[in-house]
Amino acid sequence: MAGVRVHQHPEQRHADPTARGTVPQEVGVRGGQPSIPAQIPGRAERLMTSAEVAEMLCLPVDTLYAWRYRGLGPPGYRVGRYVRYRRAAVEEWLETQADQRY
Repeated sequence: MAGVRVHQHPEQRHADPTARGTVPQEVGVRGGQPSIPAQIPGRAERLMTSAEVAEMLCLPVDTLYAWRYRGLGPPGYRVGRYVRYRRAAVEEWLETQADQRY
């Protein structure tokens, strides 16, 4: 069947996901900014995004931002215009939140 064109969906035309910049990226919390790379060369620990901390604590991201604004919540680091958290610091903060009644 020479000369017969088979219609392909535009996303199926490129077998290589890197073609035309179609590599899926992890999306950050606000405005769809790409998150930091999974592992920074020379670093033993990857910093967590606000979305990752919120997911870890099972709470909305807005609550995490409100806690930060009021000086509550786990300690975070400003990296440019982003806030990042060390997992160990979040876990230490969480231990201080244990209910002492029991």
